[in-house]
Amino acid sequence: MSGETSHQEHIGPYRLLSRLDGPSGAVHRAADPSGRDVAIRMLPPGAAPDVERMRAVLSPYVVDVLDGDPAARPPYVVSRLVPGRPLAETVAAGGPLRGAALRTMAVALAKAVAAVHRA
Repeated sequence: MSGETSHQEHIGPYRLLSRLDGPSGAVHRAADPSGRDVAIRMLPPGAAPDVERMRAVLSPYVVDVLDGDPAARPPYVVSRLVPGRPLAETVAAGGPLRGAALRTMAVALAKAVAAVHRA
């Protein structure tokens, strides 16, 4: 399967719904075979994600990795879709985070990094 997804209807068993480009590459909103919304991050050719290790990261501060295919062309990782606004848009609209909002973000990021390291 090529990296071009503008004309594709599926990536693996996932039905593509829309493109959600992010700062680190192509991301698609898709539906899994049961109809649940998921996010699919397309990885650079040659990337070899350890999907099982990613699935082992369990934390309310880290998105749940559900699936992935490191052998696909290009490889991809499937996660739970978390609706929301990218941090860059939040900062562009309201300026840099300060005070309590900044502390909340910093603590959440530290907890996320700790969960990744535990796994």
